[in-house]
Amino acid sequence: MAVVGDIRKLKMEEGISFAWIKREANGLAHAVAAEAMTGCLPVNWVSFPSSFVMSIVSRDASPLL
Repeated sequence: MAVVGDIRKLKMEEGISFAWIKREANGLAHAVAAEAMTGCLPVNWVSFPSSFVMSIVSRDASPLL
C-alpha cells in the first residue's frame, strides 16, 4: 500500500497525472522496464531510440489507429 501512497503524494505535490493505457498499447513500458532491470537500457533511449524501441512504438500505436 506504500506505493499507492507515494503515487498519490506525487500526484498532489508535483502535479503529475496518470492515465490508464490499454495493455495492447503498453508494450514499450514493459520492454523499457525489462531492459532497465538488466542494466542494458541506455540513458539516452528517449532522445535516441533504437530500432527495437521504434518497432515497439509502432506496434503499440497500431491498436490506437
